[in-house]
This record gives sequence, C-alpha cells and structure tokens, in this order.
Amino acid sequence: MNEKEIESLTDKVLSSHKYKGLHPAVVERIINDLSGKYQGEVLEKKVKEKLHKIFGAFFVHLPDFKRLAKKFEKDLKEKGESFAVLNLLKYQTSTRERLPFYEDFYKEVFRITGKPKSILDLGCGFNPVFLALMNLAKDTEYLAVDIFKPEIDCLNKIFQILKYKNAKAVWGDAVSKNFGKFDVCLVLKFLPCLKEQNCSVQRFLDTTSCRWLVVSFPKTNLAGRRQKETEEKELSEFIESRNLRCKIIEFSNEKVFVIYKHHLEDVRSHLQGEMKRNEI
Repeated sequence: MNEKEIESLTDKVLSSHKYKGLHPAVVERIINDLSGKYQGEVLEKKVKEKLHKIFGAFFVHLPDFKRLAKKFEKDLKEKGESFAVLNLLKYQTSTRERLPFYEDFYKEVFRITGKPKSILDLGCGFNPVFLALMNLAKDTEYLAVDIFKPEIDCLNKIFQILKYKNAKAVWGDAVSKNFGKFDVCLVLKFLPCLKEQNCSVQRFLDTTSCRWLVVSFPKTNLAGRRQKETEEKELSEFIESRNLRCKIIEFSNEKVFVIYKHHLEDVRSHLQGEMKRNEI
C-alpha cells in the first residue's frame, strides 16, 4: 500500500465510534503490518480485530469518559477518595482484575524499588488512578501514556480533581517515542499488546529509560483461559542476556517482574562515553 492508501484506511478506521480517539500511529503500524497479507474489506476487518485485542477488549462497554470524570468528582465529595477511586477502577478490565490485591501490589513493588520520585506508566489504561492509593508523596512525578484520547482527557481531569500537580497523562504511542528517564517504569499487562502489533519486546524494553522496570502479565486472558507464555519467555531472555537483577512477585491473577535496569543504563552511558573519546 502507498502512503495515501494507508492514510485513507486509517481515517476510515478512526471514523468508527469504537476507535475514534485512538492514536493514528498505532492504526498505521497495524495497517502496514497486515497489508502484505490482506487487502480491501478483509484488511479493514483484520485491522479492527487487532485493535480490539490491544484496546477494545479492555472495556466491556466503552464508557462516556466525561461522565466518568464527573461521577468521580461527585463520589469523591459524597463518599470519599477510596470509594471514588475503587469504583472508577471497575470500569476497565485490567484494573478491575487488580482490585482484590491492589493494596499488596504496590506495597510489594515499592518494597523492592523503594518509593520512587518519578514514575512512567506505559499503556496505562486506568492504572494511574491507583496513584491516590499508592501512599507516595504528593509531589511524585507521574507520567501516564496511552493511545486513547478520551481516556487520557479523563485521567487529566481526575489528576486535577485530586490536585496532583506533578501527574500528567499524555496521548501517545509508547512504541515510537521515548518519554525520558524515570525512577520506575510500569509496563503492566502491556507486552502482549506489543506482540499483537508485531513489535520487538526486547527492543522496546531496551529503549525504555528507567532505574526500575516493572513488567507484569495476566495469568489468564480476558476469556479466562491460561495466558500464553511467549512474551514472558522473551522477557526472561532479555533479563538473562543483559545480566539484570530481577525479583518476581506472584499474585492471584498477575505475575510481576521487578527488574533493576540501572546497571544497563550505566553500561550504556559508559559505552557512549568510550565512543565519544575514540572519536576525538
């Protein structure tokens, strides 16, 4: 397909109610990946199937995000912060699955990493709402990234309501952009979405700049079947090949890898310094 055809199909996909608001870079990448195998209406159908797997499946029904933000504010005033947060997290499948053990989740993660001063949350979904329950300093820097604009606007409204001045959600493509260096990078249930886009897991993890990398996988998929271990195997190979320290935390339906990546950053900085000195 030429650029004009890709742009035309991207616009057509994004004009649908379900996918309006998705980041165009993601749609274009999927079209590019599938256009060698499919054409016409079949290609459009296959692209939408991929988008459902990486986005649509996480919402049983796509909510009205502006209404959700208003409801959150109302619940906060009438029933308190904990109720408002936990109620909102029920709307997305991924965060709803984490609710039974959310208190232990971040307690155990931060017991290993220490309490971070900055967090990057890639493919965030509604996970940033947990910030209110993480027991972190109010001035903690939190950058949340996801591909759906209405969801991002909703998160920013919630950060504003909660008066988190250093928390921000951005509409972006986590695959094609580097968002800077952070103490902790959260990659929660996100690697399977990368594989659906035919992206290299190891390349993605290599280019993520952070001291600690927190990667998780669901133990069962959204249909209740045992999750495939392909991405988990790739993660293990990434850890072993780069000689990184890692601790694993097991929850009822989520397996978490807490990886000390700063060693890799030190090596990379050293190599870059050597290269510059050799150029002189």
